[in-house]
Amino acid sequence: MSGHSNRIAAIEAQIRASQNPDVGYVVFSDVSDKAKDGISRIVQLAGGATHIEVLCDAPHHECEDAATQDLITKMGFTPLNKYAGAYQKDDAKASPHDSALFTEQLFLQALKASPDYQLTYYNQVQQSPTPLPVKSG
Repeated sequence: MSGHSNRIAAIEAQIRASQNPDVGYVVFSDVSDKAKDGISRIVQLAGGATHIEVLCDAPHHECEDAATQDLITKMGFTPLNKYAGAYQKDDAKASPHDSALFTEQLFLQALKASPDYQLTYYNQVQQSPTPLPVKSG
């Protein structure tokens, strides 16, 4: 498996875990790119794979360019009105695998993460951000 597919598998595992009501949700944060450019890149999911939010870094005007706005709209997201730079999407039929692929696409395309970005995650049980365990190879 490539680095991308290993990362997708690790994302999928955490999305599957979030289907447990005790876990409830999962929040992924790109820590490697934030260390380089100071921009927060966050994707969070709730209800297992059925609700996804992308949180753009509003102070850095991330996601405000026309191309990114167009991409987010084409992906089916709508603004989360309470928060600047936050977008949401619900898909009752989404599988953990589909949502993992979608999460990868969001980080690479909408949030413009570097190809080798590294994530932390947290959820209702694991409340401290923890490095996402990605198999090498």
